[in-house]
Amino acid sequence: MNNNRHIRSLISGGGNQGNILLAVKIADRLKEMNPANEILFIGVKDREEMEIVSKHGYDIVGIPAARIVKGAFMSYVLSLLSGEILP
Repeated sequence: MNNNRHIRSLISGGGNQGNILLAVKIADRLKEMNPANEILFIGVKDREEMEIVSKHGYDIVGIPAARIVKGAFMSYVLSLLSGEILP
């Protein structure tokens, strides 16, 4: 990869510590490739990924967890995009 170009990455991972740490390792590798690469994690508010990712020095945005009712997926996505859930 050309180290003169940087990339912006959004990483989501959670569920258990192993998955979260794997996501952090991917972010670490991206930063090794080019320290100018920008990494942002997204996770569920009040879950362990918020603490683990922060401890590794990465920014993380918490979103509310919600059960997606069958057939309501598109309305959920549209509410995310319209800013109803995320500022």
